[in-house]
Amino acid sequence: MALNVFFLSVLQGVSEFLPISSSGHLVIAERLLGISEPGLRLEICLHLGTLVSIVLFYRKTLLSLFGKCFSKSSLARIEGWMFVAKIVLSALPAVLVYFLFPSQIESVLLKNSDIQPHYHINVDRANNLDTM
Repeated sequence: MALNVFFLSVLQGVSEFLPISSSGHLVIAERLLGISEPGLRLEICLHLGTLVSIVLFYRKTLLSLFGKCFSKSSLARIEGWMFVAKIVLSALPAVLVYFLFPSQIESVLLKNSDIQPHYHINVDRANNLDTM
């Protein structure tokens, strides 16, 4: 199972930069690997795969910008810390929405004490599409 999760994480990370549906590829790969009940651990691994691929892709830019935070030049330090502040500020809307509406968000995301992925679609017996 761990090898399957690693494979899915790599697939998620690689397909993020391609003009294809990374979610679609994950659904197909999960079916081929026989993974039927994705849970919190799988979701975390898949998002970690995305994060690792983005950090690796932008590593030179990120190191340059974070390195400016500790530069001898005050202008470069200001630029570096402004970059860090923008990253923190970009996460605030999601945090704010979660703290304003925690029960509504959890009722949508949590089912049977496990996080359900956003990209799975089930087809019921009447051929109606039902998203989780």
